[in-house]
Amino acid sequence: MPARKKGYSVMPSNRGENSPLYVKVSVRDSEGHSTSKCIANIGRKSSFASQEEIDRKAAEAYEAWRKACSGNLATVVLDCEKESDFPSVHLGRLYIARYLRKLGIVDKLGTLKGEKRGKYRFDLADIVETLIESQILCPGSKRHEYLSEKGIGFGKEVGLYDVYRALDVLAAHSAEINAYSYKKIKENDKKNTKVYYYDCTNFYYTQGSEGELLGTKKAKEGMVAPLVQMGLMIDEWGYLIGMVIFDGKGNEQPSLEEQIRLISEHIRMSSVIVCTDAGLCSFKNKLLLSRDGRAYITTQPVLGNAVPSMVKDYVTLDSNLKTSDGKEMSVAWLKEEYGKAAAAEDEEKMKRLKSLTLFKDAWFELSVTKRTATKEAGKKRRKWTETEADLEKDDGNEAGKDVQYVVTYERKGGGPDKRPEGKNRFYSRLLVSFSLKYWLLQTAELKQKRERIEALARSRARLDGIPKELRGYAKVDKTTKDGEVAEVQVVSVDEKAFGEAERFAGYYVQATNLGNPAKELYETSRMRWQIEYCFRTMKTNIDARPVYLTKTEHIKGHFTVVFLALQTLRYMMYKLYEAEGNKDRVLGRADG
Repeated sequence: MPARKKGYSVMPSNRGENSPLYVKVSVRDSEGHSTSKCIANIGRKSSFASQEEIDRKAAEAYEAWRKACSGNLATVVLDCEKESDFPSVHLGRLYIARYLRKLGIVDKLGTLKGEKRGKYRFDLADIVETLIESQILCPGSKRHEYLSEKGIGFGKEVGLYDVYRALDVLAAHSAEINAYSYKKIKENDKKNTKVYYYDCTNFYYTQGSEGELLGTKKAKEGMVAPLVQMGLMIDEWGYLIGMVIFDGKGNEQPSLEEQIRLISEHIRMSSVIVCTDAGLCSFKNKLLLSRDGRAYITTQPVLGNAVPSMVKDYVTLDSNLKTSDGKEMSVAWLKEEYGKAAAAEDEEKMKRLKSLTLFKDAWFELSVTKRTATKEAGKKRRKWTETEADLEKDDGNEAGKDVQYVVTYERKGGGPDKRPEGKNRFYSRLLVSFSLKYWLLQTAELKQKRERIEALARSRARLDGIPKELRGYAKVDKTTKDGEVAEVQVVSVDEKAFGEAERFAGYYVQATNLGNPAKELYETSRMRWQIEYCFRTMKTNIDARPVYLTKTEHIKGHFTVVFLALQTLRYMMYKLYEAEGNKDRVLGRADG
């Protein structure tokens, strides 16, 4: 008989004196049946001098196994006298529920402004908590979650209508709840930040009809589908601050102002820096982010007719460029040296040159003209009037009128780190960088596009047969020399478009109103990838898409659940990160 010692037993493989000895434990399989598991082979029986030595060796093996399994053990205490609404318990819920309570989300649902506990017959906190846990563990449509036996499940007294009614309440208090979760994190972790990141994305919709928020156009996944758009703001630690949901066909630039307005009702939005990409780089947004002590760092477009020629000329001016260690260098010299190294097949020199990035920056004064359009009664055309913009009062919002700003740039003298000052003046600083590695990549891509257009030209393809990414570089003649509609549309290379793209290949430009050292601003802007990580997590890990709802309030409530689910995940990730000794480090920040 095997000797049982405190939860384990020592079993010989056979009755021989030289048989191996195995340490085994009793465990439960996936179906709950008891079975034995071998955890160690401690050696042959003949190699031990006594039974005490066998027991000591077996005990050491058992303790080592227990230590290795300690991270996978869980203790669950259930009340056997209390009836349960669920046939099973999802242990993941217990872990997530712990952090939901640390963030105060469940408690906040009982103290919403204008809402009373007796207003609805269902338990709002219980439904929302279940929705958040489900969004993380087994995401799907609300109806599927309610009816599915494999999901987390709701209580017996909860109806499907109650779930949709809870989404209505979430939509009405979305900004309040979201801001509270962020303030609770700041209170718990004491992590200060003045840098916020803002960007927009869209989520496709699978139902056949369109709602108030939905507009059909091409999604970021490539298909043409009804869409709803989201603007999201996070801080430099990757925690979510607020979101705004808007029309799928709408312009994303006005969403920044709406986002700041919603957040300002709950969180102080003065003396902060907001980083955005080129899609949100409008003068109106720059003006908004230059007031109340706010600041901006945004990607500055350099291609297209809308970009002032002064900006284009400054970007490509091959002077005052320096490396990160302060050494002066020109773009022309860098390209020439790389060409020589490539001809000589000097791999080490080519690698060293590709690692170089050149920088320069300068202040510009922006002269701003305000254009206002008013639609006259009984007329289709709008009458535009131009006036000098009052930058201290204008906000670009006038009832019943369209407002545009026409901006011209004028170079200012002085050091780049010293911010100019002037009443009713607007100053912007351009940060220009040139990367040889980036130049080589873009040059190769342009060459490939040219070859594809030339191949399409030879095949006599029609306009609708040209891929979208090539249309900006291809010309299509739809008429003959006599002005008649051509039977065969002629495709050719747009040399002007290629010339401009090749001129700015390798350059990256940012605009800011800050006088901080350029290196510090570049490092701040580099962390903008975190908001893209949040979007990818929403779409891939917690399945926020496709949207299975049709009503506006239900859609906003759904994305509030997604927001809180991602906020909880980020908080859980930081707690794991801190457990590894990284309390004061930003999650994912690259060293150097």
